[in-house]
Amino acid sequence: LCAEAPSPAAVQGLRCSTLYTCTPRPTSTTAQAATWAGLSIHADPRATAYRVCYHPGGLEDRYGWHLVPGAITIAQSALAFTVVDDGGSSVIGSREEFELRVHRALFGSFTDAGDWEVRLVRAHFGCEILQERSMVVTGGTVEDVDTKQWDVSCCCAYGDQSPRECEDGEYKVCVAEDGETYRPIPAADGSQTLTIHPTNSLIDQGLFSGQRASARAGRTQRVLFKGYDLPQATTGRLALMAPGGDGGLPECGGAAA
Repeated sequence: LCAEAPSPAAVQGLRCSTLYTCTPRPTSTTAQAATWAGLSIHADPRATAYRVCYHPGGLEDRYGWHLVPGAITIAQSALAFTVVDDGGSSVIGSREEFELRVHRALFGSFTDAGDWEVRLVRAHFGCEILQERSMVVTGGTVEDVDTKQWDVSCCCAYGDQSPRECEDGEYKVCVAEDGETYRPIPAADGSQTLTIHPTNSLIDQGLFSGQRASARAGRTQRVLFKGYDLPQATTGRLALMAPGGDGGLPECGGAAA
């Protein structure tokens, strides 16, 4: 189980680039224990149990992972969203607008649906960030005591307010039941984000930017980078840059390490 299962998307604060290379390091350690702080698990539309796996370090052995006794059970999310037309958590990027519905589980909470507010933010941000500028959320129609629906329009490219195709990427759906305090909610299909898929006209051929990987110093390791419509032969190159004198990252035009 531990050797094959990747870390679920609902778990925040852990990142594994391979089956045996994960970050971050423990926040604190003793002779008997290791502690990781700052981790969180987002709720799913149904109650979910998570098992904890531990690797003692040292040899890069994928089967060195061991199952820790017990489990962490996260209660179901009180709210979940769906894209109205598709009934799922994704939108095709060629669309200029779509409808977003938020539904509450039975007895999930007791707030007034009329007070609910929603915002969409890029997935790598938290819900305290303001609404994504390329989208406008309007409407807010209460369908019943447990359901509210909004209209989402895509626009506003470089100050242009005219409608345009939605920008592809992953977005958190953040809801404030009191109209002020926003928190992320999952999709009814279990996804943690709203995904807008790119169209061929909106995406360039090549590697995606902003990717990260982990590797152990002094070891040979295979790392994977994702892209779109990659050719079998490419002129692209990968450079590892030495940190700057102050420990910061250098400009890409510097000397490669």
